[in-house]
Amino acid sequence: MTPFIFLLAWNRPIYLWNCLDSIYRNTRHEFKLVLADNNSSDTAVKQVIHGFQKRKGFFHEVHFCEDNSPFRFPWMINKHWDEIDEIFVFVEGDIEILGGKECWLGLFVKYFQNDPNLGLIGSRVHKRDFVSIERAKELYPSQSQEHLSRIIKENAPMRRYKQTDKELIDPHNPPLRLLAIRKSVYQQIKFGRDVEIYARVKKLGYKCAIATKVVHRHLSLLNIYDYPDISPDKRDNFFDQQWDKNNTA
Repeated sequence: MTPFIFLLAWNRPIYLWNCLDSIYRNTRHEFKLVLADNNSSDTAVKQVIHGFQKRKGFFHEVHFCEDNSPFRFPWMINKHWDEIDEIFVFVEGDIEILGGKECWLGLFVKYFQNDPNLGLIGSRVHKRDFVSIERAKELYPSQSQEHLSRIIKENAPMRRYKQTDKELIDPHNPPLRLLAIRKSVYQQIKFGRDVEIYARVKKLGYKCAIATKVVHRHLSLLNIYDYPDISPDKRDNFFDQQWDKNNTA
């Protein structure tokens, strides 16, 4: 089995470089990587992508898109549908996949093969990147607590993981930023936000899980250091408008 990895990029070239480098260094299972740049305005993004294109065989295909669409993932999947094997993976360009004794993708494949009722799998986040609200206030004392809380994702479910020896857990929906799904399951659902995908897969009777042995860094937790001008309000409004437009079309 050779899973497809569909990677979505938009701006923040520092994070994209880390994401691509982590895939390059830490993926020992064979894969086909398809990247779509969602019309980044930061020219350094293309520079990063072109650098990795020089690594022979790293990309299966690269798409430089002319608009910024929240539906770029299904666009990529539809474009490569006939090539996709039994599973494929969503990756957003603000993560870094950490290395381990076992390859993260190999673990995903193993879990799917061992349990035919497993519909989708995500990974757990590296907690060391959590920024405290106290530190955020020190950095930007003039900003409101509500704004800072959103920037550091203070209330995100990933902050509430409990230590466990179980390899697969199901405390909440696995985030779309690193998410593997069966092709046959995806075929039965409509693309949406990660919470919607999770609910639809469960409604079909499939199990969902977070693989505790697969760990990613969510680099957006560090926006307050690297990209402090990012506006959660603008991001949320953009996606809400696009989702609403799609759902009423």
